[in-house]
Amino acid sequence: MEPPLIDRVRALLDWSSKDPRGPKVEELEHTLTDGYAAALALEGECLRIGRQMDELWGNRAEATQLRGRLHETEEELSRLRDLLAVLRRRTEAARAFSARP
Repeated sequence: MEPPLIDRVRALLDWSSKDPRGPKVEELEHTLTDGYAAALALEGECLRIGRQMDELWGNRAEATQLRGRLHETEEELSRLRDLLAVLRRRTEAARAFSARP
């Protein structure tokens, strides 16, 4: 089974910082693409939760639960975006290095 995406990103970042050869550009790009797809899915989840909260404005207990879910999802999205920004820079550096003659 494939490790969770955030674990894959962290492993690639750790590997690329310790090994001058680092991971292959293709692996970095593939994980970056998976990360962007996951970020879009999390953004969609935030929108869905927001719509559900709007529909439940009269039900305080359920709206409070959804608010907690929204907060957790937004935090996960923020952590993922931060990691993806670092991975994008590493990927760009690896591309530039591999393109050198």
